[in-house]
Amino acid sequence: MDEEKKSKKLSTENSGDIARILIDLMKTIKVVSVYPESNPIPVRMKESFKERFTDIIKEYKKLVFTISAGQIIYGGDVVYDDDSSEDALGEIFHSAGITEISFSEDFDYKEAETFFGAIKSYINKEPGAEDLVALFWQAEIDGFKYATLEDIALREYEGDFLIQESCVDKDAIIKPGSYDDSGKIQYSAIFLDDDEEDDEGMMHEDNHEADNFSAIAGLPVAENLPAGFMPSRKRSSSVSSESAGKGSPLPDTTLILNESFTLEKEELQRVRELIDEDEKFDIFTDTIDLLNEMLYQESEFQDFSEVVVLAEKIQSEFIRQSNLVDAGKIIDCLQEAGKRIKTPDKRFQERINSAIVMSGGWEKLSQFSDALNKDSSIKSEDVIAYLSHFGWESLSTVTDLLGVLEFRHHREAICDFLVQHGREHVDIISKGIFDRRWFVVRNTAAVLARIGTDETAPYLEKAITHPDARVRYQVAVGLCREEGSENINLFFELVWDNDERVRQTAINAILELSGEVGLKTIIK
Repeated sequence: MDEEKKSKKLSTENSGDIARILIDLMKTIKVVSVYPESNPIPVRMKESFKERFTDIIKEYKKLVFTISAGQIIYGGDVVYDDDSSEDALGEIFHSAGITEISFSEDFDYKEAETFFGAIKSYINKEPGAEDLVALFWQAEIDGFKYATLEDIALREYEGDFLIQESCVDKDAIIKPGSYDDSGKIQYSAIFLDDDEEDDEGMMHEDNHEADNFSAIAGLPVAENLPAGFMPSRKRSSSVSSESAGKGSPLPDTTLILNESFTLEKEELQRVRELIDEDEKFDIFTDTIDLLNEMLYQESEFQDFSEVVVLAEKIQSEFIRQSNLVDAGKIIDCLQEAGKRIKTPDKRFQERINSAIVMSGGWEKLSQFSDALNKDSSIKSEDVIAYLSHFGWESLSTVTDLLGVLEFRHHREAICDFLVQHGREHVDIISKGIFDRRWFVVRNTAAVLARIGTDETAPYLEKAITHPDARVRYQVAVGLCREEGSENINLFFELVWDNDERVRQTAINAILELSGEVGLKTIIK
């Protein structure tokens, strides 16, 4: 059935808004279930839905829905009507035994994510997600309440008893202990002995009809019973006493059960040690250690080459997870393996060298740039440290990164790296001067100006004629950082630039020159 036909004609505009959000809930779940989690389409769709959902709840303060077979009712209006399949929203709640759901103002963005995830897991039949009520109970979603068929039955005995609240009810038979006593399960209201005084104590002293009621610990009196009726627990208890041949009470049941569920000191200490080990576990470090051992053990070239391939894949995965530090350690691991190789077979060393060179190639560095564009929190020093593992062969590819990186501090880190490692290879890194994109030319000119050697002069002369004033200004700023006689002629050209900011920067730089060079420049 078409999704848009799931909602009947509504009597109010408000109900129409609510109906649309319920229909969109199922649409969003289906789309998110089909696409991979990393796909931006379902991610944006889910975020948009959660925002609209929470906004509606805040607008109406509180939303209460009644669930019936295939239908969801709000304020007397059927806002969702579809029983055509098990995947219909109303049928999902109804088959799970849920009769009513409500949302209040405490239901915010985080709670919407949890609510969405619980329904998605249930619909997709994920392992351990077979019971929707259990999923809601485990999630403990603030601002969200629900009632089930069991609640209707229990209201006969406990008033407004709710399944989701039973775990924290003061009359619960099994209660969790405090943090300091977490090794025990506390039991209350369990009676197995045959002391008649306990039975009598369970009856209210002022109740003149106590003989006509059955009382259960922790629950209120439920219904009248025939006169003379004796509770089955009391009768069975007396029979047990007679058959035992004596009327002495059984040992305290609470103590027996608590002792059974209490860990010994040695066991508790071992549990704590395991928890501490889990907290210290670092999958990245352990993976590198294991990889290092594998490289050291393999003596056959085919097996060794397969381990190197595995190392390359692990490095790519570390980069995708924005872990540049450990990705660099993979390269260190390969370099150390090359030093340990004592076999006369040159193929081992050649395979290591090939893997390191390929790590600085465009395929791997494109993964590197994708990781930087997805995570602005990656530090500049980590970027420089990772690129420092590669030789001059990677300089051309690193220069290309100036045209693809989105965040400024990452581009500045690339510039710093090129200044440090490109001083002897100006002919390679200068190719950015000829790029059509002004920002690539600007960044390359900044690098060359900071290097400031005679080899950079021809490229900077071309840069100061660039039609974009931002490029020329960057050349002037870069030249200011490197004081030298080779920059004087470039300053003279920039003094007559048609952009005021460029002219002023060049003049200020000349005036700040010190010593004989500064004096001669000012006189000229």
